[in-house]
Amino acid sequence: MADPIMVAVATALAVRTAEMAVASGPVAWQALVQLVRRRFAADRTALTMLAEAQAQPDDPQRVQALAGSIDRIAAEDREFDTELRALWAQVGQQVQGENSVVNQNSGTVTGSLLQGRDFTMNGNLYLGGSTPPR
Repeated sequence: MADPIMVAVATALAVRTAEMAVASGPVAWQALVQLVRRRFAADRTALTMLAEAQAQPDDPQRVQALAGSIDRIAAEDREFDTELRALWAQVGQQVQGENSVVNQNSGTVTGSLLQGRDFTMNGNLYLGGSTPPR
């Protein structure tokens, strides 16, 4: 499975490219799109994945395929990976929208991990072993 950041980038590229272009999106967004297109120019498969995801942004398989291409290229090209992550850090939240939630964990989880946006609790919450504490 592709890195969650690459999935987020792929989703944004598939869904938001036209919208951001029309809105004369931020410089960082334009730089991110140009970076991906420039790097994909030498990879016909990746270009195809980008075009298919943009043509059918509601198709999760196409977006996952694009994320896989981005992930593969980033693994092969550390400079691309570094620049892509830096640009995504600048535009990610803005591009994904005010009401969306993106949970990311960049470390190793050895215990429980709870991520979300809004939680409502009625009673106890227990994360852990097989027997809840009393």
